[in-house]
Amino acid sequence: VMEICGSAVLNFMSVKDIARAAAISKMWQHLSQSEISRRSQRWIKETSKAWGWRANEYSPTIEISADELPDDKKAMECLDEYFKNFECPSDLLKACASWNGGWPQFLHSREFGAKSQPRLERGREVKFTTLGPNRPFALLYDIRCNGRHIWSGFQPICQDELGDMGIGANFAGSCVYPIATNTLGDKEDCSFFHPFAHCSRPPKLLFSTDENDTRKWDFSVSIVSPFCSETLLMKVDIKSPEDLISLPSESWDTNSGYDEMLEENREDDIRDRTEYFQNAVSDGWYTDYDLTLEPHPDEDLSRCTVPIHVEDLRGLDDEGGVKHFRVVGANCIYWLDRRDHNNARSHLNIDSWFEEDLWPAMILNPNTQNQASRSE
Repeated sequence: VMEICGSAVLNFMSVKDIARAAAISKMWQHLSQSEISRRSQRWIKETSKAWGWRANEYSPTIEISADELPDDKKAMECLDEYFKNFECPSDLLKACASWNGGWPQFLHSREFGAKSQPRLERGREVKFTTLGPNRPFALLYDIRCNGRHIWSGFQPICQDELGDMGIGANFAGSCVYPIATNTLGDKEDCSFFHPFAHCSRPPKLLFSTDENDTRKWDFSVSIVSPFCSETLLMKVDIKSPEDLISLPSESWDTNSGYDEMLEENREDDIRDRTEYFQNAVSDGWYTDYDLTLEPHPDEDLSRCTVPIHVEDLRGLDDEGGVKHFRVVGANCIYWLDRRDHNNARSHLNIDSWFEEDLWPAMILNPNTQNQASRSE
């Protein structure tokens, strides 16, 4: 049961819940091979290849999502050397499952969530690992609805992109988001302004739903690597449209922040945004619906940003002591879109941000090939 639930969760579960979790895990372990094969093939087919790919003939401001490329070697060209060794994205996704105990356990984690990081406790041996510097890893994104897995995205992280921005006073870090076109979101148009890096976004939002949707949605990010087992980084409850409507008016930027950008004299950003969409249209990204090339203010498209702070991730410092990471979290960027009053929508993009030394130092779940043990 400890393997199913994780020690951090056990303290908050009733005996009945623990027994139910054990029964669910046993059921997954005893799925027929044909059913495991069917589910694994479906996951590979439907999972977003959420990394960017850039060719010389494209504008430097546009990263093509690997979702748009065939399942072959070309899609691997812009990845780090370790990931380039795979013949195609499908082979890489299969390897991800093998890093994490095989398909039954991996699919179980998609439905019920990845394990949290190991907790060091006095008087108890705890097995864990860390990546150390320059080890390959990827981020795995999941969205669930009412507890049922709906979507995954897989994003190998390039080492030369880590620590490339400031994310707080005296902190260097990384802002990461899935570069995906296979998402649960609607297509954007020029009215959508992002508070950060809005000119390099893929042309689809991460998530969209009807304004009357009352279902419970959540989004999670975990780290995967051949040198560890999957470890949860964060889980975010997606605000329902009803919750968004109840936010105070001062939380919202009208016209998706267009007016705010003008007040801040950010005309260059608006011009870049227009150029980005013009290039995207000429390169064939928007072929199935009409797109207005010029950004157009609209009172019925409002944007707000809800920050999420993760406070309980731990790692090892340079002397081997336990440290707490201070700058980890996400910006949940929501839109209420009432431009079509017969089809009001809620949209979401999520930017995750991590301080620079999290990746090599974070305490991770071990795999059988690479683990340390320690008692406090």
